[in-house]
Amino acid sequence: HKGSKAGRAANRSRDRQSGAERIDKDYFCRHSPGPRIFTEKDFERRYRMPRSVYEDLRAGALRQGIFIQKTDAVGVVGASTDQKMTAALRMLTEGYAANSTVEYTRLGEETSRQAMREFVVAVVDEFEGEWLRLPNEKELAELDEHYSSLGFPGCIGCVDCASWQWKNCPVGEQGQYLETKGKGKVCRMEVVTDDFLHIWHVMFGAPGGKKDVTICRNSTLFNKVRSGDWPPCRPEREIAGQSIPW
Repeated sequence: HKGSKAGRAANRSRDRQSGAERIDKDYFCRHSPGPRIFTEKDFERRYRMPRSVYEDLRAGALRQGIFIQKTDAVGVVGASTDQKMTAALRMLTEGYAANSTVEYTRLGEETSRQAMREFVVAVVDEFEGEWLRLPNEKELAELDEHYSSLGFPGCIGCVDCASWQWKNCPVGEQGQYLETKGKGKVCRMEVVTDDFLHIWHVMFGAPGGKKDVTICRNSTLFNKVRSGDWPPCRPEREIAGQSIPW
């Protein structure tokens, strides 16, 4: 009764099964009789995504071989898929610490942290090839045609830089990550996306003191454009009477 090592306390029972049942009854009803306690609006607000996106992420995680509910050697059922995903998403979308999810999910702190790490890796492995990459030559031509019809010839998407608060920024790095207005420590993120919600480029982690123009100047994407490594094709467009290549 003292774990796998002498002198170690026994594992604490968190009633993990009750956590799985509560989450299922609140939002999913996969194994519980309906109706769900919370509405679709509540689901989107707390999970920060529509249910269809959640289900795609869940299916992708299962295809990557994580969050599969298992039974151990003594017949005890492990945490459910939705239970682990809820813990991971609460930490990612709400910024909760691992111990803040224990009361609702009934998972241990280390289990929640491990779920978050596995979830992030699985999402990148499963969806990067479709949703996080540079467009190929055919897609560039389709984007150019789409934006030309809207009056923006030569455009392939929108670039913007956003700031993310870094609450626990190390003391030694707080100076360079201080926001330009001095209100807090932030990380800057540069993103390129299009009207179809494809994310062509992400660069995260630039110090908060950098302005948008400085971030774009150091961007890996713009460095590829300047060096001629990208895009794969450069069709010319006539803008204001001048023939200008991409």
